[in-house]
Amino acid sequence: MRSQFILAFIIISILSFSIRAVFIPADVYKQIHSGKVPQDIFPALEEGACSPRLSIIPNYFLTDLSFSSSSWWDVIYEPDIFYIVDDIPPSLKTIFHVEMGEVSIHTELFSGKEYMALRKWPSTSFFFIPTYPYFSFDTRFPYISYLAFRFDNQSLFIGRGKIRWGYWNHPVAISGVFPYLDNITYSLEKEKFRYTVTLASINPVLSEKEEKIQLSTRPVNADPLSPYFEKVKSLIAHRVDLSISDSMSLYIGELTIVGGKALDLFSIDPMSILHNNFNEGYTNSMLDTGFEWTFAKGLNFYLEFALDDLAIPLTEPEDVKPTAFGLTTGLIKTMKIFNLPGYIEFSYVKTTRWMYNTFLPYLKFNARYVFLSNFPVGSRAIVDYPLGFEYGPDAQMLSMYTHLSGRVNVESEIALLLKGPATIETEYKSELSNDVKTHILLKTVISFKNGLHIFFKSADRSYLLGGWWEISAFFQ
Repeated sequence: MRSQFILAFIIISILSFSIRAVFIPADVYKQIHSGKVPQDIFPALEEGACSPRLSIIPNYFLTDLSFSSSSWWDVIYEPDIFYIVDDIPPSLKTIFHVEMGEVSIHTELFSGKEYMALRKWPSTSFFFIPTYPYFSFDTRFPYISYLAFRFDNQSLFIGRGKIRWGYWNHPVAISGVFPYLDNITYSLEKEKFRYTVTLASINPVLSEKEEKIQLSTRPVNADPLSPYFEKVKSLIAHRVDLSISDSMSLYIGELTIVGGKALDLFSIDPMSILHNNFNEGYTNSMLDTGFEWTFAKGLNFYLEFALDDLAIPLTEPEDVKPTAFGLTTGLIKTMKIFNLPGYIEFSYVKTTRWMYNTFLPYLKFNARYVFLSNFPVGSRAIVDYPLGFEYGPDAQMLSMYTHLSGRVNVESEIALLLKGPATIETEYKSELSNDVKTHILLKTVISFKNGLHIFFKSADRSYLLGGWWEISAFFQ
């Protein structure tokens, strides 16, 4: 039995795994190449084999990066380190996937070095560290775990996973750069109409400084019961898509953060325009619109515009709540290089200074995670990710992204990022300089069918170079 298991393990390790996300770049290529607009709603439901899978992922990186460790309840803003830690894979991964007709059950357990230890020693995610306690084990799993139902024209997702609006590389409303959200997502599609609604919970923990602001600040135009300070933060997102033709579509959606107050039907109502509730003591809303047009086979144009705040003199003077918006636009061209099908995407992104931000910590458009760590022993780290554009507010970026798939998958991006001083962590309406920093970002990932990955990423003069080999086995 033991020899049979070892033989099966070796054979299976060189095979590609059949579970795949519904939303993948290969689908973008297929749809645009045929003259259609791709599906662009995430979360992704998995499809494929129904047996458990265990992956061992040896990995090693050369890097000149090393970030300081955290003290108790420090807040770390992930874009400040260009998502370097997120690019390093776990050392172990276990996947359970079962399909029973229209029902899917899926869980992924990741194991590796703790977040803070990985920041300090990013050369590998394996469990050993060169100082006391000499061992670091991440306890933040699972990242993906859900129950899903798929019917003729409806789907229901309950659990933990990524959410994303947009098949383009840099959405500005819901980008999916965060590790996961615990959410319920329902989608209804009928001919040229699609309606999607998501209800998600966001970790409500606050630092001491943020708690003081939350307890003492009453926003402009807030109701008399402010401030609200229940330890609850939620995201309500709903969107309507209209397909004008197979090659053209548009959508309008709304995101509302509810913070400091438990959800009620007044806030959840999936068909109301929640901004018109005017509950500014515990809600913050954003409008998101998009236009997608594949105007020739293999050539696609997209435009997304998200409006966080609009200063209207009768209600919100410019000197109190400034207009804040984000937009992304670009062209996608399908192609073949060395007989590998793929596409190239040219994009431009802009976010204004106070996009995603507001007076109260609970009402900011961010996703927050708490990592337990034994380095230093007994420490905790609060890590923030934007819900929207991955480099947050006060930014502009030009990007060229390429994806090829086939016997070898190649993903590459070069970007010019102009970043002002404001982040989601910046105190709202504080005095800031107009200094802009220029960053050159490079990233390349080459993936082979046998599970070998070669990786390179640089931000300015810092780099991460290495790879990993995902060795997998199924258990029947």
